[in-house]
Amino acid sequence: LLLLCFILLLLPLTVAISFKNTLCFKAYFCGIKLFDSAKEKSEKKKKAKDTSAPTPQKASFVKELYEKRGIKGTVEYFSHLAAIILKRVAFLLKHIKFRKLRFSLWVASGDAAQTAIDYGAVCAVVYPLFSALTTVSDCKIKSINIFAQFNSEKSKVNFSFIVRSRPLFLLIAALVGFWEY
Repeated sequence: LLLLCFILLLLPLTVAISFKNTLCFKAYFCGIKLFDSAKEKSEKKKKAKDTSAPTPQKASFVKELYEKRGIKGTVEYFSHLAAIILKRVAFLLKHIKFRKLRFSLWVASGDAAQTAIDYGAVCAVVYPLFSALTTVSDCKIKSINIFAQFNSEKSKVNFSFIVRSRPLFLLIAALVGFWEY
């Protein structure tokens, strides 16, 4: 039984994550689909159509952070968070494979000068972060695009990537994180 559990911990776990207006992810274990958030959301929508009582939508953490700090502050917040995580789990990143990484960010604000300033600040944060990720881990980047949109008022972001690892390393990282916590 222990040998079977150990073998299962060595089999690959794959998670595909994408964000285009909504966050979607799929989880696979040994090529078998375990979870698909798109199916979950469609089932919830069907159930919501059956019940006529509307539920109030709570703003997500990212949207609240964006409204409070703007695009520059939000990108800096997440880059600092990613840097902390990279420092803590650098040993784990050697065992995680990032594939088909695509990242697109459109920087926009009401003022063209502010858009240019935010664009420069975002580029100064995002490109070194992805450079550090490719240095520390096995990462295959398809594209990283940052655009300055001077004729728009709202910034937007799209990304997608596939993460592959063995559950054994994730379990070790969880135990280390729990011990450190």
